[in-house]
Amino acid sequence: MQLAAAMTFLVAVQLAGAPPPPKVIREIRLSQIIPGRPEFASAALSFSPDENWIAMVGTYQFDGRRQPLHVGPSGSASVFLVPRNGPVDQRIEIDPGLYPTEGAGWSPHSDSFFVQGLARNPRGTNAGWIAKLWNLRGEEFSHRDGTGIFGFLDAEHLLARAIPAKTTSGGLETIDLNGQVVDTWAVAEHWMVVDISPDRHLLAVLPDDQATQTLVVDYPSKKVVLTQDNPYQDLSKSRGNQTREFFAEGGRTLCSVGSALISESKFDLATECWDVDSGKRIAKFDGFRGGTPAAASSRGSRIVLTHYTMVRATERPPVNVGVDYVVWDYRSGTQVAAWKAPTRTTIAQHAPFVAISSTGRYLAEIVGDVLRIYELP
Repeated sequence: MQLAAAMTFLVAVQLAGAPPPPKVIREIRLSQIIPGRPEFASAALSFSPDENWIAMVGTYQFDGRRQPLHVGPSGSASVFLVPRNGPVDQRIEIDPGLYPTEGAGWSPHSDSFFVQGLARNPRGTNAGWIAKLWNLRGEEFSHRDGTGIFGFLDAEHLLARAIPAKTTSGGLETIDLNGQVVDTWAVAEHWMVVDISPDRHLLAVLPDDQATQTLVVDYPSKKVVLTQDNPYQDLSKSRGNQTREFFAEGGRTLCSVGSALISESKFDLATECWDVDSGKRIAKFDGFRGGTPAAASSRGSRIVLTHYTMVRATERPPVNVGVDYVVWDYRSGTQVAAWKAPTRTTIAQHAPFVAISSTGRYLAEIVGDVLRIYELP
């Protein structure tokens, strides 16, 4: 059934006329970015909002073995900021002293960057949760211990989970760039912020551990402006590994992307986008179900979706995976680009990482030891 579903999708694409692949404008071997270093296992890839930088966040594997990043402390997390144009040696290297990295993000003005994760001490054991901020000179100018940061609310403020010692229930805190608390908000302890729109100061929130709903919250007024029911309550806590929510078009739109793995599961959901102000559905992607790993253009209407084709084999590993990407414009309802990742992987390995820029003009992808930058039509 899985192979049949994949073939049905491919035939449909061929009959409709396949969209063109994106134009490769740059290929950079990771050895040019990380000369003379051990293997770099990518964990995240993102464009700066001004589209001039690409952030690579990952971990060096010192012992020569590729391991999941949560295993640590087998390596050291690092960040490389690579210019989209210009010489590779203009890259900025940051060593946050963390293993692993659990989150990262750009400021709306593209002039600073944060990374968070578990700090390591000289003995290589966990020294606690920490988030750090840097400028584009690679200089750390702030850090926060003991809690996680969700992202930038605006150019001068970030949203963080309240430090547990300060509250008996859940809570959110607004902090400035020096890590000082300037606002607090007591919320239910299960609240999880899954995306932020700095343009409109909106939060996308999963309000309970079963993810029965997605809330859109106007943070200045602390009011819920949209409630979207999720038809998969019994996924419980596993939903974080199944779907992603993204703000797009400067916070005018909220999109939800389901699991990319092809299966008969009813939890492999379609990609859908809604108007935040009216609550009306704008579009639903009909090419295939799911789509994660995915990325959305924060100020455009394009989403890059992942499609897996799994072929079962008798030898180990039992499943080989072909990876295809599609860029969907939900306003026009068209697939503007599609391409196949040049290597196969196994179900146990990480998929290639892909990012789309804020306007949807550029894509970036890491496959194997190559960073590719594309331009879309």
